[in-house]
Amino acid sequence: MVLRGYASPAVRLSWVPTLAGYSHVSLSVTDLERSTEWYCQVLGFEIVANVEGDGFRRNRLRQPDAGITLTLTAHEAGSGDPFD
Repeated sequence: MVLRGYASPAVRLSWVPTLAGYSHVSLSVTDLERSTEWYCQVLGFEIVANVEGDGFRRNRLRQPDAGITLTLTAHEAGSGDPFD
């Protein structure tokens, strides 16, 4: 990636704030049950909430040791095609 108007990497990054960590990440998934099972079994997350809304289903997971909240959302209108 090239940031225009900056001469060197040191100058480009001098304005970026320090990122000390994160507490919440949200991901869109094509298979909510399969993704939830993977995060729980492999990484030790626990389900703390299930939400159903207009056109989506969502599981909120928490990793008790790390204190991280992960939200997995499956959109009913999605094509199921991979995306970046």
